[in-house]
Amino acid sequence: MDIYLLEAIINGLLLGGVLALLALGLNLIFGVIDVVWIAYADIVMCGMYVIYFLYAQYGVPLPLACLIAIAATSSAAARHPEWSTTVARSGRKRS
Repeated sequence: MDIYLLEAIINGLLLGGVLALLALGLNLIFGVIDVVWIAYADIVMCGMYVIYFLYAQYGVPLPLACLIAIAATSSAAARHPEWSTTVARSGRKRS
C-alpha cells in the first residue's frame, strides 16, 4: 500500500472525527436550549488555534495544550456573551 494513500486515509478519518464532534455539539445545543447558535463553530475554531499555537509554536505537550484551550475558550465565551448574539429561535413547539 502506498504511504500517501495511508496518510490520506488517516487524515480523512481524523477530519471526519472533528466534524462529527462539531455536529454532536451543535445537536446538543439545539436539542437542549432549542436555539441554533451560530457562534459555536467560531469558538471551536478559536480553541483549535489556541491548541495549535501552544503545541507547535511554544512546545506545550498536546494534552496540556488541549486542557488550556478548553479553559481559555470557555472562559472567553462566558465573559463575552455578545459573541452569541447571532442566534435563531427554532419554529417548533415544545411538548
